[in-house]
Amino acid sequence: MDRIVVRKWRGDPNTNQKYVIVEGNSRLAALRWLLELHESGKETFSGQQPENFNKLQVLVLDDQVAPDNAKWILPGLRHVSGIKEWGAYQKARTVYTLRAYRAMHNVTGGRAVKPFKM
Repeated sequence: MDRIVVRKWRGDPNTNQKYVIVEGNSRLAALRWLLELHESGKETFSGQQPENFNKLQVLVLDDQVAPDNAKWILPGLRHVSGIKEWGAYQKARTVYTLRAYRAMHNVTGGRAVKPFKM
């Protein structure tokens, strides 16, 4: 399974660290649903499977390094290239937004995503 991409939540700094999903909402929802089925006895998983559903390796988007348009780049890479097809409008809007942002901010490549165990 592809890794889920998260960023740190920018809420109250006095609370425990929370994360917002940038890419992978459907995968997380599917895992939660499978856990609910397991816990209700409607589905049975063997060994470490249920525990593994709760210990995901995710990629944390570093807000200090990532461009502001990363929220478009990451889902765009997945959906424009065809894993789950977006419609023509969604693809065109994402590509247009990315190009406009890059042109306006003179953006070049860089590393803004790093591995993290959640």
